[in-house]
Amino acid sequence: MSNTRIACASDDVTGYRQPDPWAAQIALQYKRLMPWVNTQAVEAAYSIIRAYSMLDGAVTEFLQPFGLTRPRFSVLRAIYLAPDRRLTMSEIGRETRATPTNATKLIEGLEQGGWVMRVASPSDRRVVYAEFTPAGEARFADLLPQFIKLHETVWGHFNAEEAAQVHSVLA
Repeated sequence: MSNTRIACASDDVTGYRQPDPWAAQIALQYKRLMPWVNTQAVEAAYSIIRAYSMLDGAVTEFLQPFGLTRPRFSVLRAIYLAPDRRLTMSEIGRETRATPTNATKLIEGLEQGGWVMRVASPSDRRVVYAEFTPAGEARFADLLPQFIKLHETVWGHFNAEEAAQVHSVLA
């Protein structure tokens, strides 16, 4: 599992957030070219970009041994959390923000990997559900706690107030 951590205020012994030197450098470079630039806004944007990049890298590295991508994992998560552990293609699109074409391609890949299967609705032949195969559901049930631990490793050092602030700002 990755050792990636997202920096937070509690990382500094004084209790104050230290600016991201990379983001600050970019902001100053912009300011030299365009004196009107709001350096705080640029620093914030680039700090978010860097945090996302770190988190994305950790998630990608974690999912790779399972043969999964982030979008495929998102589909599996949506199906796993659904009340009947099955979703229609349109529900998958809505839950994962995938287009109908992308949702279909994601399901095709997950079918090939033995994670899910398509099942026709008994009441409406036009409706097709994606649901776990027995092996896929067992694999996902093993994978999900590990995935949560990854997030705890990356974000767990935030105190409750910092976590609430991050959520509030990014929501």
